[in-house]
Amino acid sequence: MKKLLTSAFLLFVLVSAQAADTPEQIRAKATETTRQLAQKIGFNEQEYIRVKAYTLEKLIAAKEVNEMYANDSAMRAKKLKDIEEAYQKNVVAVLSPKQSENFVAMLQTN
Repeated sequence: MKKLLTSAFLLFVLVSAQAADTPEQIRAKATETTRQLAQKIGFNEQEYIRVKAYTLEKLIAAKEVNEMYANDSAMRAKKLKDIEEAYQKNVVAVLSPKQSENFVAMLQTN
């Protein structure tokens, strides 16, 4: 189950990073992703701002990894997995216990 979850998020990161080439597109994707999370979990303004920053950071890092390791799929997958794990850890640290529980549950259903 954990491998499935990780694979799903790696795919999400790959698709997100490939779809967002310019800084404006990356920022727009970070905003949209954060809005979707906010609707599902319910953020206050401070949480929204911090989660959006983490999301933007994740998308930028994923784009860099995809470019840097374009010819090394094993290393790219490892780096993307590390980025996703760090993102999830950062988001959970921002949220209340109930929100964290909802976030983790949401991750498990994807």
